[in-house]
Amino acid sequence: MTRNLTWRTLVGGLLVCGAVASGCGGADEPSASPSAASDAPTVEAGSSNDAFWAALFVEGNEVVDYSTLDEMAANSDRVVIGKIAEVRPGEPIQGDAKEDVLEFVEFVIQTTEDVAGKGGGELIVEFVLPGSGGEAKDLDALRPSGEVLLFLHEKTDRPGQFRTTTSSGLWIESAEGLSAPLSSRSDGGKHYDAEIKNMQTLEELAAYLKSVQ
Repeated sequence: MTRNLTWRTLVGGLLVCGAVASGCGGADEPSASPSAASDAPTVEAGSSNDAFWAALFVEGNEVVDYSTLDEMAANSDRVVIGKIAEVRPGEPIQGDAKEDVLEFVEFVIQTTEDVAGKGGGELIVEFVLPGSGGEAKDLDALRPSGEVLLFLHEKTDRPGQFRTTTSSGLWIESAEGLSAPLSSRSDGGKHYDAEIKNMQTLEELAAYLKSVQ
């Protein structure tokens, strides 16, 4: 069974191939089911925010990548700042075999600012849950209290629900400044450093994106 296009839509702009989605092909494309990075810890009660993001990290190839955040915003349906109000189980994809299941979690986002696009209020963003990522209830107990900035595409098969435009489509404030903790790029989103070099907060990033629209 080939589910390439479904996976491209659902996994935050990543092409991730495995038992549920066969026929991806290509020497540079992963052949295993979506998994957390090999050094990503299983989520346990009392873990830090780093463990929360590591548990959601997915290895894969970007279907589409953008050289600037300005370009990413222009190709997103919405860009918002908000807080993660809840992490809950999403709707899984069942493959041909009983054990071939791709699990998801949903972030319930309470938006605090519309940076691009309109909507406001609450929205749902879907993320793949890697095999070693723990369970939604564990992640919910560890969800970060700070805000996130999200570049989003609305899902065509489920209007009102979203995925990130690319794996670099979620940004947080950290001790090192702004970062994209789920970026699958080998540089972890560092290619955007020149664009954000004078920014320390999500509000500054939001102001910049509004100024270049």
